[in-house]
Amino acid sequence: EFDGVDIDLLFATVPIDSIPRDWDINDDNVLRGVDVGTEKSLNGPRVTSLIERLVPHFDSFLQLVRCVRYWVKKRGLYANKMGYLGGVNWNILSAFICQLYPNAAPALLLERFFFILRDWKWPTPILLTPQYDAGLGLESWDPSYGANRFHTMPILTPAYPSMNSSFAVSPQTLEVMVEEMASALERVRGVLAAGGVGWEEVFSPTDF
Repeated sequence: EFDGVDIDLLFATVPIDSIPRDWDINDDNVLRGVDVGTEKSLNGPRVTSLIERLVPHFDSFLQLVRCVRYWVKKRGLYANKMGYLGGVNWNILSAFICQLYPNAAPALLLERFFFILRDWKWPTPILLTPQYDAGLGLESWDPSYGANRFHTMPILTPAYPSMNSSFAVSPQTLEVMVEEMASALERVRGVLAAGGVGWEEVFSPTDF
């Protein structure tokens, strides 16, 4: 905890004697020779940086993802450990909607967020960019391999190697999230029809 703010600190050990000032964490070669823990630690900032480059209008993305995060926290859906989604998952989903509607205003993006994801045909994965092999021998998510076949709600990270960031989701928690999105969609549409009045209804807290 730093100045009252909880911070997750990631540790990565890389096979070099020192880190040069021009070391580019976005270069796939930084993953050469690293262990699995480091690969996953580096994936976090690499994904964050790539999302910023993949969304058409970063300011609109920020407004959307802030609204989405506020909504999921009010509705009790912000919890990886409980089988729901965490920060990176909601970030990727928000970025995906921004890619689909690059010129939409934030209020419409929020409506489209709930509309698209309410009816998404899971387990069809969400991708921000096509998967690729950087030739480093690292394993990317493959729906035909191992436990990946049983993933309920695959939301893939855009950075190499592509991973499913939402493997903890179960059919039951997915059902809850879809129901919440359907309810939120009706509320957002009501607000838009009323000329922007009544946003507090969209972000009303759950009584659970």
